[in-house]
Amino acid sequence: VVQHEMDHLNGDLLFERLEHKEKDLFVPREANKTFVSGEDFETKRKLGLNEILSTPVYYSSLFNDYTDYVKFCEKEKEENKEFLELIRNKTPENGTIAGICDDSGALSILLAKEGFRVTCIQSDGDMLELSKAIAAQNKVSLSFLQSSFIDLSSFNESFDTIFSAHILERLEDEKLLDSLKQGTRFSKKLIFLVPTIEYEGDTLRGDEHLRSISEWEALLKDAGFNIETLKPIDEGRSALISIS
Repeated sequence: VVQHEMDHLNGDLLFERLEHKEKDLFVPREANKTFVSGEDFETKRKLGLNEILSTPVYYSSLFNDYTDYVKFCEKEKEENKEFLELIRNKTPENGTIAGICDDSGALSILLAKEGFRVTCIQSDGDMLELSKAIAAQNKVSLSFLQSSFIDLSSFNESFDTIFSAHILERLEDEKLLDSLKQGTRFSKKLIFLVPTIEYEGDTLRGDEHLRSISEWEALLKDAGFNIETLKPIDEGRSALISIS
């Protein structure tokens, strides 16, 4: 049985859900070559559905993170422990949190698991559906909203904390500051994780505006924001920032 499940999981990925014997498998129909490289994958992704169904072990292993979303969230928890700790420390117990454009939604889901009242906000409708699927598998209840950090006109409530990860570096200074000022209309606390100019990796899209720690500090101070946290992590390749 083949059921369209989600698209845009990572770049231009398009997944199908294959109900196969003991477990569901999420298998790519069309994949961004940067997601999984190699001739073997390029060959296998072109196979017909019968061939795919006959090789469940290969695909369930290759895309394990995307077939077991409980394990996937635990992986995200470990990789983002400093970011999550900062959000916890800046938010009242059982407080309200909005996660803006939170990729898979894993960080929002992890915080909801801890008892915070969380709204997961995605700009892309397909990613929003993916976040709902991950929350369901993790048996977590939270709210969902489709919006953009650049345009918060659909917001109609305030939050104790708003956070975002790997979003703001895509904005030029003017749009960045405008988005942050919009955010302060709905929360007194904004927390974000960004790569710095020292960042090295294959996850950059090429349109980022990477800034040094000192450039972030000057930009935010000149705009009148109160910087509560400006902490380099990952040997200076990323920065944790909280402002009010």
